[in-house]
Amino acid sequence: PAASKATFTGNNVLFNDIVGLRYYFTVDSSYNVSNLSVKISYTSANSKVGNVTEYYPVSSMKKSGSEYYFDVNSIPTTDMGCKVTADILYNGTSISNQKFYSIESYCKTKYSSSNDENFKAMLVALMKYSYTSRLYFK
Repeated sequence: PAASKATFTGNNVLFNDIVGLRYYFTVDSSYNVSNLSVKISYTSANSKVGNVTEYYPVSSMKKSGSEYYFDVNSIPTTDMGCKVTADILYNGTSISNQKFYSIESYCKTKYSSSNDENFKAMLVALMKYSYTSRLYFK
């Protein structure tokens, strides 16, 4: 199959017991989905950690209609401001454009568009917690 036949269609941030990123994407029907995976990578704010790369096999993903989605629940508090890069892979080769996202970019967008003062206060508190943790653990 030709390159760039997979497309990221959205992102979200999950507020559960762990704050995480959710990625949504579609894939051209000519691909055998059992050969798909997603690679995420970022440079940690913690100098002792450095570069982080993780792979998510298709078995860790869920499907809703024509979209697939998966959750990244491994980003530590210190790295909520780090730009995460995601690539959809087919047999280890990228078939998508890179998607750049962070928990901080979500917070900034939602803060600007929300009228809910409690939600906005929670977003500010989350990012203050992240940056304070970053200073503590550097």
